[in-house]
Amino acid sequence: MKYFETLQRVPSLSEQKNSFETYVNHAYAIYHKLLAPVIESIDDENLVIIRDGPLLLIPFESLPVSKSNSSYGDYQQLDYLIRRHNISYAHSADLLVKSVSRIKPNAAENKVLAFSYSQLSPSSGVSTNRSINELPGAAREIQAISEILPGSFFLGEEATEQKFKSHAADFDILHLAVHGKSDPEKQFSGSLFFKQSQDKQDDGELHVYELYDLSLKARLTVLSACESGVGKFFRGEGVFSIARGFAYAGCPATVMTLWPISDISSATIMADFYTELNDGENIDVALRKAKLNYLENTDPQLAHPTYWAAFIPTGNMEPVIVPRFSSSIRWILTAVAFILFAWFVFKYRYYNRDQTHHPKQHV
Repeated sequence: MKYFETLQRVPSLSEQKNSFETYVNHAYAIYHKLLAPVIESIDDENLVIIRDGPLLLIPFESLPVSKSNSSYGDYQQLDYLIRRHNISYAHSADLLVKSVSRIKPNAAENKVLAFSYSQLSPSSGVSTNRSINELPGAAREIQAISEILPGSFFLGEEATEQKFKSHAADFDILHLAVHGKSDPEKQFSGSLFFKQSQDKQDDGELHVYELYDLSLKARLTVLSACESGVGKFFRGEGVFSIARGFAYAGCPATVMTLWPISDISSATIMADFYTELNDGENIDVALRKAKLNYLENTDPQLAHPTYWAAFIPTGNMEPVIVPRFSSSIRWILTAVAFILFAWFVFKYRYYNRDQTHHPKQHV
């Protein structure tokens, strides 16, 4: 399908005009046929989409809701669906109902368990468009998250499968900036790659079927820098992907990727995403704001959907974090405190001056 070809590949300079026109025409045709007849009757900013068949590969937020008059590849200014709606997805109706029934957010503990590892052995079978030792943005991604939320962060040699299995059940948010692979022809083929430890039972490859043996209390799993949303499709049940494995392990919400995303743009989007989460936003709202902020501030050459549209939120979108005070409330309280302080200083000085000029008379 032409849409997928233009969605997941950045065109060369010589291809830009034709590629842009092809993308807009095909993406708008999908929107016009599938969503336009329905969306006009929906008076709600929030959309939950359960996809089927080839639609499983479409990030609907990247569909333009109108045709562009530009012919110069201006992806930054397209009227994407994400500009109008908060969009989330569900693996199936059954899993969506189960995810909604999970526990409410707890403001007391919002710890993150994060891993970043990219050194793959040739036997891993992972195909990347870069050196197997390169994921420079992943370390920056983890560093940015560590400055926003408390937790445990494992990079490089420390990012072992054994540590993940030992600690995963104790954290509220799991973040994995690691390589992954998946075979659309096999149900349990998905894997995530960690550093292999000295433990003989730990080969550094976390298979999807191993997730089914875990019991997670995490309310959100973020799978970054890997094709975590790809897997074997079953009609009526959706895709059995790496992300779905976390859902079966008890995690009600995931942010997953549909294709290998640039780790540089990923680091930018994830930093904004966690900032919004920390302020108490819903998961889909936080990701939407992060993507729109990226579109607004990135270089126009990096606004192509391949850089930002791969991340999609799935499951229960309720806030993961209930902040004691959001950043906006903190600013308001600080301003009120300053005004009250200034008022008391003024009254104190006025009172002393009045006492100096008009001392009390004693009879």
